[in-house]
Amino acid sequence: KATINSISETGNSDGVSKEYGIAVTVEGNGETYDTVVNQYLTEAAVPSYQPGVAFDAKADPDDRSRVLLFGLAS
Repeated sequence: KATINSISETGNSDGVSKEYGIAVTVEGNGETYDTVVNQYLTEAAVPSYQPGVAFDAKADPDDRSRVLLFGLAS
């Protein structure tokens, strides 16, 4: 899982969504580490991505700084 520490706009946009830098603490496979996930979010989605919220996450085994957030952690 990944718990959000902070979120900020990067200044990039695709015309519909804005890109955000989401600082997270990742926990899994006996490890805990911090990284930043860059993700495009619609304005309606931003309230769900707030500090303290935990998401299920999948990290690239070859580059654990590459993390995908997908769905609220249970």
